[in-house]
Amino acid sequence: MIFGTLDTFFLCYPIATEFEEREVAHQPSFDEKHLRELVEQRWTIKLQESKDGRHTGRILEIPEIEVLGKSTEEALNLLRDARADWLRSALQQGKQIPQPRPHYSGKIFIRTSPTLHESVVKAAAREGVSASQWVGEILARELGSRGNWAPPTA
Repeated sequence: MIFGTLDTFFLCYPIATEFEEREVAHQPSFDEKHLRELVEQRWTIKLQESKDGRHTGRILEIPEIEVLGKSTEEALNLLRDARADWLRSALQQGKQIPQPRPHYSGKIFIRTSPTLHESVVKAAAREGVSASQWVGEILARELGSRGNWAPPTA
């Protein structure tokens, strides 16, 4: 999923699916399997293109990581390496590892009575939208009126 403005966007997916082993001098023993699992989690990536065409990349859950690449691809590769190095170092030092932000698919499955289902479909048809869109608008309106929701911004 990508959202944001033309010069800033967020990527919500793993930036690499394969784990790279790296030599680290004087590394104490720790669980390589645990490190591999951490590396492959779905970290939230923010890429921003500067006016000179360079790309700054960050992992939002790990603010210490920031890279600068000549292209989006280079920034993503640098982030992948920096993430693995940071996580390895944090594990070696016994630091607390942040958890990746939850990522939502945008799908909610509900069960309701056939009568309510029919009413939703008819109300959506009157407004010329799908039942899913109609329910989504109702939920957004309700949450917004309670101050619990605002549209995503970059």
